[in-house]
Amino acid sequence: MIERLYFTNNITFDELNLEFKNGLIVFTGSSGAGKSVIFKSILAAFGIFESSASLLEISIDDKINDESIENSNPNVFRVKKDKVTRYFINNQAVSKKIMSELNASNIRYLSAKNYDDFEPNYLLKMLDLIIIKKEQNYENTLNEYKNNFKKLDELEKEYKKLCEDENKINDLKELLSLEIKKIKDINPKIGEYEKLLDIKTKLSKRDKIEQALRKSEGIFTYESSVLELLRLANIDSEFFVSAMNELNDIYNDLNNDSSELDIEEILNRLEKLHYLVKRYGSVEDALNILKDKEKELNIYENIDYEKDNIEKELKTLKNKLISDAKAISKIRLIYLNELECKINDYLNLLYLDKIALRLVEFELGINGIDRFEISLNKAGFKEISSGELNRLRLAFLASFADFIDYANGYIFLDEIDANLSGKEAISIANVISKLSKHYQIFVITHMPWICAKANQHFLVSKENNKSFARELRKDEVANELARMISDENISQSALDFAKTILEGKE
Repeated sequence: MIERLYFTNNITFDELNLEFKNGLIVFTGSSGAGKSVIFKSILAAFGIFESSASLLEISIDDKINDESIENSNPNVFRVKKDKVTRYFINNQAVSKKIMSELNASNIRYLSAKNYDDFEPNYLLKMLDLIIIKKEQNYENTLNEYKNNFKKLDELEKEYKKLCEDENKINDLKELLSLEIKKIKDINPKIGEYEKLLDIKTKLSKRDKIEQALRKSEGIFTYESSVLELLRLANIDSEFFVSAMNELNDIYNDLNNDSSELDIEEILNRLEKLHYLVKRYGSVEDALNILKDKEKELNIYENIDYEKDNIEKELKTLKNKLISDAKAISKIRLIYLNELECKINDYLNLLYLDKIALRLVEFELGINGIDRFEISLNKAGFKEISSGELNRLRLAFLASFADFIDYANGYIFLDEIDANLSGKEAISIANVISKLSKHYQIFVITHMPWICAKANQHFLVSKENNKSFARELRKDEVANELARMISDENISQSALDFAKTILEGKE
């Protein structure tokens, strides 16, 4: 539910702060007073229109189903406009695109011609939701079908790739073989590259080490003299013997390192390993890629076998999908008749001709083999008036709400009862009132019938080129309805008629 609207410096409004209830909310007032400004401000806060206010906020108590945005209570949508327009949800900056996408499925704006509510896949989705409410296992059946269809799509992509690869198979095999041979010829070992780099560092100091060895090896000629000194002084010589033994081992190791290592061989090996590291990232990555390339080469060498297997799997899966899709279609047909009857009941209330709903067999897709079609008796969608189209949309929305029975966002109706006869306007008011049990509905109207059903009534007025809006008290509503009936000069008969309409609501 939208709980609050606030904005400043918006066209003719200096400031506006309105709090909303659930159900049906109407805005009335003379033409040009600013009703559409309020309407479009609410929609602008959802990213559907451009905001004209310097600051615009709405608060909603609905959850935001996006993990990247932290929910609050309430959630606040804010639009700030200075040199640029910026969008925020709970003080978190977002793009206008994200703002509008988050709310697209929750908002129905019935004004200009819009055919989204009659898009075949959307209608199939709504029909499926109706069936899910009635058939316990239908949702599992649908999910299994959709998962299998996704698997079919993946297999078809894999098969297509194999067919494309088959045309260039020899070139691919040659390239893979060369790459595999290159890695195998080098035959790298994990840790070898780092070890050789360490050895290279030592070898770079080899000449200096050998020179130092020659200069210092004379220390061993004095070993016996030092031992004699320690004996005469009656000092334990164990520490000296241990130190000399350790020093002797170091000298031997350094001499062995210097004599056994071949710098040219090490540099050649490092060059080969460096090629692998530069190309693949590391020796370990090169070995992993070797496994992948060998596996890929094996597939290419057995491509006919792989193709045959995938062809068989595709055939089996496609046959199952067709069978399951036909079973789903049969269930849909049962409930399609119920939906058609429900919609036509509403159309009858709205003084519109009946329609016919059909499921036409279509190519296999994520939604089965059905395409949802609507047949209008006298014309196509493009030929009917915007008023008829929006009443048709109301009939569909009301029917879906009756079947599915849960709140589903917000509906905005901009003069949907304009240019209609009294009985047609009354019928729209009755349907909207029923629909308001499932949706929060905002309506701009110049006729009294919808107002009589409203949970909240806001009067929009204009004085000295400044617009204002306030909620009418219960005792003020009759006067506003009488004004709508008899224009500015309210007659007693208009007032009596307005009271009669309101009594009919109760």
